[in-house]
Amino acid sequence: MPRRGQSAKAPNAPSQLPRQCLRAWFVASIETSSVVIASGVSLQATLAEGNFMRKRLVVGVAWLALCACGGSGSGGDGGFDQALTGEWSGTRTLALQGLNPYVYPSTVQIEVSGSTGKITHVCPDGLGSISFEGSGSSAQWTRKVTCSLVRFPDCTAPGAYLDYDYGSLSLSPDKTLTVDCGGFALGCSGGQRGAAVTFVGSK
Repeated sequence: MPRRGQSAKAPNAPSQLPRQCLRAWFVASIETSSVVIASGVSLQATLAEGNFMRKRLVVGVAWLALCACGGSGSGGDGGFDQALTGEWSGTRTLALQGLNPYVYPSTVQIEVSGSTGKITHVCPDGLGSISFEGSGSSAQWTRKVTCSLVRFPDCTAPGAYLDYDYGSLSLSPDKTLTVDCGGFALGCSGGQRGAAVTFVGSK
């Protein structure tokens, strides 16, 4: 037993602590009121406070342990809804400013992993791909992708093309996928035109 006036030595902390819960540990001397917590903080109380003070200290340390355990919880990886993955079939609409829209059958392919994803067959001619980041069942991006438009009747100029500047995708509660892309087209019945491409489909 330690002599009066000397603090009791704290036992060594456990050599291996669970990763998700740092346990508070302490030792209280019968003859002193020194309490040592794992953080190295020492709380001093007088013997005159007796059992009441010791009970308060035990409750306090237990509360610290619970806080440590609760703080390690995870709210999920924040990634994409895996329901987005797969091939989607539906219709695509190509709308060029000042011209009649084109509506035709089309497909897109989506792959997601964690908070990243990739959509292929994103261009009006079924080619091209876009990578994106986000979470849940929707995403937005600002990324330039160039698509050929030579297969469309109003875009007869050699090398007619569309530049996507931005886009988005969303999956509705009824599992309908919508992909919107926008930008500018060149070589379609004259000069530069605003362009919007929308795909709507399901698995």
